[in-house]
Amino acid sequence: MNNHHETNGNFFPQESLHASFSQESQTQEGDIFHKKKRWILFGSLVLVGILLIVLGNLFSENDSKEQQQLADMFSKNALIWVQQEEKYGCIDSKGQFVLPAKYDSFTPFYGDYAKVLLTTKENGVTKQEYQVIDKKGNPKFSATYDGDIKYYEASGVWVIHGSLYDANLKKLTNDDIQINAEKSGYFIWDSKDRTKAGIVTATGKISYTYTFSNGENYLGFTPSNSSMYNTLKQNYCVVNVRKNLEDERYAIVNCDTGKTVYDYTNQSISPNVNNIFKVYDKNNRYNVQSILYIQDDKIFYQTSDKNIDLFYNTISNYIQIRDNSKDYNSQYSYLDVTTGKISKTKPSSADDITVDLNEWEKFAKVKKFNCGSSYGLISGDTIKLSCEWDNIEYFGMTIYQYLSKQGKEYVLVQKGGKTYLMNLKGRKKVAEFNSDSINTDKNSSFISYLDKEAKEYVFYNLITGKSTRIDGNGNCFVNLFPNYMTAAKDGKRNYYNIDLELIYSK
Repeated sequence: MNNHHETNGNFFPQESLHASFSQESQTQEGDIFHKKKRWILFGSLVLVGILLIVLGNLFSENDSKEQQQLADMFSKNALIWVQQEEKYGCIDSKGQFVLPAKYDSFTPFYGDYAKVLLTTKENGVTKQEYQVIDKKGNPKFSATYDGDIKYYEASGVWVIHGSLYDANLKKLTNDDIQINAEKSGYFIWDSKDRTKAGIVTATGKISYTYTFSNGENYLGFTPSNSSMYNTLKQNYCVVNVRKNLEDERYAIVNCDTGKTVYDYTNQSISPNVNNIFKVYDKNNRYNVQSILYIQDDKIFYQTSDKNIDLFYNTISNYIQIRDNSKDYNSQYSYLDVTTGKISKTKPSSADDITVDLNEWEKFAKVKKFNCGSSYGLISGDTIKLSCEWDNIEYFGMTIYQYLSKQGKEYVLVQKGGKTYLMNLKGRKKVAEFNSDSINTDKNSSFISYLDKEAKEYVFYNLITGKSTRIDGNGNCFVNLFPNYMTAAKDGKRNYYNIDLELIYSK
């Protein structure tokens, strides 16, 4: 956000038209001038301070919201769905029923709400109804058909009877449009009178509108999906408008603003990842006519050379241009997306070391390295873990983000047939597991393994540090969830909370 401060010409003391100013009057005006300069400086500092506070609050609010979502997800008090006599209900962390077992199917609670299927009989007539319920079982919405209620976890929104709602069931779209489909966090909408269609964002903002004409009756779109290392400033969508299968036109628009960057054509267009697109021969949908990269609402690079392939390195922000007609040593050139220059050498910002980083390594700002057959972790020039381990395993991003905010920067390291839970913060061994095969889940706070020496199944919770063991004879089928786990053995399924207390059996 830019703050523009304007002053009129009378704010500063103007030069006198008379040359016969006295020394006293000059001194007085000089004092006034310096006082006003001090007030301007003071005012500017105040405004900058206010701006920093506002921005800080915005970032803090977003961060707090994300942390609250994670806290709700891994909370000991989160409700747990269990089965009782072919029906499902919810228990709390002590195993007490909070919602009676009367539902035929369910989804997890997304925040305060879940979707369930309820079957009832009245006067001999069976009725099935899908509902959105709160944590007390109160129905908020109901529908006859499954598809009329859907939650999109990645976007954190509901689509209910064709309207968009946020996670708190606040309505985001008007009644005169119908939400029909979702792709990569964007939704397609149609007007109720079928004269218009377009794209709406997950916030409910209509970003693109198209008015049908000349028999057109369908609009679809496909976003150019970004990789996990998304550093792109804009997202672009291919929009296709159709009369029939033989009469279809394509365009490329900014998914968030609706600005048309590549106008409608009867040539088919398909998106690759990271805002790279291919335009095909209108008579042959397998014959590429051109390939282009879009940035800043314009075609940043385009070629009709059929031997060229493009790849965007989103970690280091350059386009790799590969000419398949040349030999390996001379087929690569590089487009710097900052300067627009093409070179046979990679831009100076390119860092090959980070190319193989996975999502966790990028977030944790570390890199695995090896010395012979052993491994360690490095962050910049700092060794986080010495190169002495047979293997290093990362936890899923969801649980790692939650734990790292509490100073628990956990990884699993292995040596000599044993696994250790290591906290990168302080390089401390937190726990030792007598196994080199540990079961984890990216969204769970639990891990499990079979201690072959003790012949026991071991369960451990990363949040509480609590553990429990059960007899290792026979097969044990374990399911790990954010705030509870189940272990099925000898025909019985046991439920454990994050303190590894047995709270329910069936």
